[in-house]
Parts: sequence; C-alpha cells; structure tokens
Amino acid sequence: LMGIRSKVKKARGAKHWAELDQAAEEGLTVNPWDAQLNYDLGEAARQQGHDDVAVFAFQLAVQGDPKNKEFLRGYAEALGTKGDYD
Repeated sequence: LMGIRSKVKKARGAKHWAELDQAAEEGLTVNPWDAQLNYDLGEAARQQGHDDVAVFAFQLAVQGDPKNKEFLRGYAEALGTKGDYD
C-alpha cells in the first residue's frame, strides 16, 4: 500500500479529486477495511459532488477508526450536505 498511499498524498496535495478517487479505490481492493483510504475516497467523492458515495465511505472510515475527529468531521459534513441530520 505504500505506493498507493503516495499516489493518494500527491493527488490530495494537487486537488486532483478524480485521481485521488482512483488511487483510494485501488488501495481498497487490497484492504477494504483501511479507514484512511475510505476517508480519502469519501473526500474525493464529496469534492466531486457524489454525496451518497461520500456518506458511505465516511461511514466506513468512522467504523474503522471511531475516535478520529477528522473522519467524524468529514462524515458530519457529508451528512449535512445531504440534509441527513437532526
């Protein structure tokens, strides 16, 4: 996953969301439970306007690391975009 993580970091830094999406999905084929890759996929999906995918990916990230504030914040923002909150 080291090569994939470097692709993810490079795409995130350049704000190339489609590349980030592809790299995260490539990593998830190796380890579908990786919380960071799920978060990266959620961020790429959210930036591209794919709200349902973003919510699902953030949800998996939070399940993988429930105490990570960044993951929780991303999940909350994605839910807020969809209007799915109390």
